[in-house]
Amino acid sequence: MDTVMDEYLQALPAKHLEPLWSRMNMMVPPTPNSVARLYMWNMNTLGIPVSIDTIYGGLQHINPGETAPAHRHIAYACRYIIVGEGFAAVEGKKMPVIRGDVVVTPSWHWHDHGNESFA
Repeated sequence: MDTVMDEYLQALPAKHLEPLWSRMNMMVPPTPNSVARLYMWNMNTLGIPVSIDTIYGGLQHINPGETAPAHRHIAYACRYIIVGEGFAAVEGKKMPVIRGDVVVTPSWHWHDHGNESFA
């Protein structure tokens, strides 16, 4: 690995950041490995609707011509398109996305996303 990349990676922990590729084995396991325990909420005592789900978010830049291969993960994923345009596909159904769109991918659903422009 080159010196510039080494320096960049060494500076990340101080900013409470780390590269996604260092966690991919946890996020994209071959089978679900949830550590969640089942619990039945008694709505009569709570009086309000409650849900407990896992979700993660991140900032991702997809270069023109780049595509994230189809994958799935345990957590829900939420993508907010900040700039540009591209596509998101969930379970093979492809849809265009543009600035301002929000894409929520349900847990354990195959999906991919990318930027098919060549700017």
